[in-house]
Amino acid sequence: MEKQIPEFIKNIDWSQLRNQKTSLIVVADYYRRNNVPFIPEHLDAITNLIDALQDYAVDDAKLVDAIHVYDFEAEEERETETPEQTFARENAQLIFEKWIEGEALYEDDDMTREFIEEIVDDRFNILCIKAKMSVAIYNDVIKFPKQFDRDDEGNLVYSGMMDIYGEMIGEYCRDLIVK
Repeated sequence: MEKQIPEFIKNIDWSQLRNQKTSLIVVADYYRRNNVPFIPEHLDAITNLIDALQDYAVDDAKLVDAIHVYDFEAEEERETETPEQTFARENAQLIFEKWIEGEALYEDDDMTREFIEEIVDDRFNILCIKAKMSVAIYNDVIKFPKQFDRDDEGNLVYSGMMDIYGEMIGEYCRDLIVK
């Protein structure tokens, strides 16, 4: 008997859901850092629900080839991060998402859009790219702390000037052409 996939699952915009999950994670982290009771746990529960939907779409329904999913095991390791490391990791994720959803990345005379999409849809490449971006951001925060924006409490905050790190995605893709 063929497995019936619910219609609402077929109609989900998986790319948008991934972005929405990322937003929930960022909001939960913000509330956690600001010691807001209960809300981070409630948002984590919603994130778990989205994670289960994504797992179902990939593993059971075979609707989606690959989805960048949130790694809850890695979250436990993140509890020992310094604020600078957390800032670098979170902003590498944010910048990566902005660049792959935008058009600038795909306007490269040396690579086709299909080639770039193949790379940025591959989980291994995603992890490598974000790791390189995170290390670059972290190193710059340590070397040039005054060049990064901070909020009123002195916490590092994202600024549009950081989008330049997204150029590392294109560099990574060009390196794969040579190999």
